[in-house]
Amino acid sequence: MMTTVVELEIPAPRLGFARTFDRVSTFEFQIGGLVGGSAPLVWTNGPDHETIAQALEADPSVDVIGHPTGRLLNEREGLDVDVERVATAAADHQTALEINANPARLDLRGSAVQTAIEAGATITINTDAHSPAAFDQMRYGVHTARRGWAEAADVLNTWTAEEVRTFLD
Repeated sequence: MMTTVVELEIPAPRLGFARTFDRVSTFEFQIGGLVGGSAPLVWTNGPDHETIAQALEADPSVDVIGHPTGRLLNEREGLDVDVERVATAAADHQTALEINANPARLDLRGSAVQTAIEAGATITINTDAHSPAAFDQMRYGVHTARRGWAEAADVLNTWTAEEVRTFLD
């Protein structure tokens, strides 16, 4: 069985728009990620505070929110995200939250992983590999998941193919 995966980058000005991904609904698996050139990507106080959760609520086609805070270690602070609200919205809409295992990101943090799990969200670990050698970074994501007290049942990567299909449907 062949699976098509696409990572969709959400430009900060469009983050809160409904149906961000309606043009790519034919893909089997969609990852929505925050992108931007400077910190912060989206101000998370005032009217923009809930934009990530609103995007999750507005677009059921997204299966994973990638690197949810958008941080780059030693380069860019991540968003000050209300992890509990985002995790609750993710759980309600069967959207997983990614731990990006790239050592330059390690996003979500361990404490955010724990908050997400307590809110009922599913976690997935991604290496953000841009070359085969980068697959070795998976261990950093596993360590981060462990710091957040994640167990195998909390991590999409550990599920059977049938369990993943059920989650995605």
